[in-house]
Amino acid sequence: MRYTLPLLLITSLCALEVKGREGKPLYVVEVPDGWSVVETSPEKIKDNREPLISWQKGNLKARLHSFPFHGASIPSEAQVTRWLKKYPEEPLYEVLPVSQGGYGGLILVTEDFLGGAFSLGNRGKRAFRGHQELCSDWTFVVSGPREELMSDKFTLLEWVETIHLAFEIPDVD
Repeated sequence: MRYTLPLLLITSLCALEVKGREGKPLYVVEVPDGWSVVETSPEKIKDNREPLISWQKGNLKARLHSFPFHGASIPSEAQVTRWLKKYPEEPLYEVLPVSQGGYGGLILVTEDFLGGAFSLGNRGKRAFRGHQELCSDWTFVVSGPREELMSDKFTLLEWVETIHLAFEIPDVD
């Protein structure tokens, strides 16, 4: 079962266009007040291990990654499992199923980690067939000191809701 997180108001948003690995606009995201943008250098942007873009506030760092579609998506459940395996003991956590802007995915929330993995739905994959970057899966990860992460948790969850493609998904028959 999927649901959308309730949209709450973030004060002072700044819309930012994020370029994909091919250098063309791919996503639009609204950046909460107080967060500064950390650009990824053009030389590194081609490497899938590098984020498309990062943000920083105090000791918190948020990163947005994309993974070009090569015929199969990385299941969101696999990303969440991978993230949880980094802990020596299973932490207290919550997994939130989310559907937004043509994407479906999961958000993992622990006391010191916030991450989400999203895949474009079938409608979008049909509309963008043959365009690997447009069908990209994307993930976000926010890390930093527990106190800072927990104090910004709800703002960060609202921030994730603002991430969307830089253009509409066309209707297909």
